Amino acid sequence: MPPVRPILRGHRAHLILGALILLINLTSCKSPISSISPTRFPDGTPVGTQAAVPAAITPTEAAAPTKPPQPPAAVLVLPGSTDPALVAELRAVVSELAASSGLELMVVESVSLTEENPAWQVVVAASTPDIGSHPWYSAAAQAYPQTRFVLLGSNPDLDTVQAADNWSMITPADESQAFLAGYIAALSSHEWRVGMLSRGDSPEAIARREAFLNGVRYLCGVCNPKYPPYVKYPVYAEVASTTEWMSGVEALAQQGVNVVYIEPSLQTEELLAVLFGKGMNLIGGVSPVFSADEVTPETSGRWIATVRQDPLETLQVAWGEIMAGSEKKSWQAALAVEDRNPDLLSSARLRLVEETRQALEEGWIFPGP
Repeated sequence: MPPVRPILRGHRAHLILGALILLINLTSCKSPISSISPTRFPDGTPVGTQAAVPAAITPTEAAAPTKPPQPPAAVLVLPGSTDPALVAELRAVVSELAASSGLELMVVESVSLTEENPAWQVVVAASTPDIGSHPWYSAAAQAYPQTRFVLLGSNPDLDTVQAADNWSMITPADESQAFLAGYIAALSSHEWRVGMLSRGDSPEAIARREAFLNGVRYLCGVCNPKYPPYVKYPVYAEVASTTEWMSGVEALAQQGVNVVYIEPSLQTEELLAVLFGKGMNLIGGVSPVFSADEVTPETSGRWIATVRQDPLETLQVAWGEIMAGSEKKSWQAALAVEDRNPDLLSSARLRLVEETRQALEEGWIFPGP
């Protein structure tokens, strides 16, 4: 048999040769990308390694600060000449009404005409004798047509209020007040012996005086007494001022008057003391005020009642219509009977007074001539 060793040696050579060929092939499979030189910018910086250049920022103007929106508000205008007795009550009532409508209350002496788009829903102004001289009075309604303006009380310059759609008024009830006082005087008097202290002879004073006389006659008609002095009641006496009333008091006393109505503008502590001293029972338009040394059972017992105008009650009643943009231009001030002396004006008679008051306010009775 031939020897086997040479055959084995040749087989090992083939294995070694195959391994070398495989190694050469694996070495030659390296990726060609690694041999490519990177692309460069003109300055020699490789692509992808150059620092990024931030985009240019265009300068802009700084935004102006915006004014925060104003909360809806109700404005109460109280000129410096407003009656101090009215200020506290007016603030309390308007504050309550504003809160009920979700409004903040602002209290000012005049209305600014430089506000831009104010959030004023309603402006309530207390009327004063000089309110027509305030620049805002004639210009505010046009400057702020979205706002409702309400004037409490009378004013000589009513054309401004009547010409503007967003002005409304709560007007005085002077004639109704005098009429109701006359009615109470007749109810409380002995033999209709009733008189009035009237201030001056202006058209307004004459209208109030006639309303008082009508109120007396509304109850008693002819009003003739059964016993002397035989005077055709009711009567009145004109008074020039709060310091020149003695002649009027004497004239009423000489005619046997036992109940007197005093116009609110004439009522003073001194006048009341003189009338009480003559044994007269009194009705007034404002509550009486006495010094401590002048209040006696005799004087305090001679005050029958106070017939007071109450524009704030009317404002409370009309508030809903005002805020709803009602086209109604005016409401008349309500009347209130206060400080009643039950010995001189009984509860039964007070019911008659309340019926008459309601008829006046509803327009069933016209108080004037």
